[in-house]
Amino acid sequence: MIFIDTTFWFAHIVETDDMHQNALDEEDDIKSGRYGRQVTSDYVLDELTTLLRREIETVHEKILGILAAPDIDVVFIGPALFSEGLKILREDDRRKFSMTDATSIAVMLSKKIDTIASFDDHFTRYVNVIPRKTFKA
Repeated sequence: MIFIDTTFWFAHIVETDDMHQNALDEEDDIKSGRYGRQVTSDYVLDELTTLLRREIETVHEKILGILAAPDIDVVFIGPALFSEGLKILREDDRRKFSMTDATSIAVMLSKKIDTIASFDDHFTRYVNVIPRKTFKA
């Protein structure tokens, strides 16, 4: 399985994003099943919706498309994953690590997911990150 992070979704959808081409370059490998099923969370989709509202008019359709995709599992963060996210957030000393990031790690740990598609380098402490080419500042 591979977890899809907000930064990857955003870069994939927004054609003017600096990482757009990098996201497209990874798309075939991800969709082919090379990493197994795609997994994301409702917190990631919440964050993505907020960011996309500034960029595109078809936010609703994009998010509903992700939710309806048969090859993507959306994990809903309940009390147990929320608590685990808080624990991870408390133990991680980097200030730019968000609650969404922490719950993403909690999901990956609970499902034994060892790879994330993201342009945030702070996940490297926990899992393999693709694409390896470039990270956002």
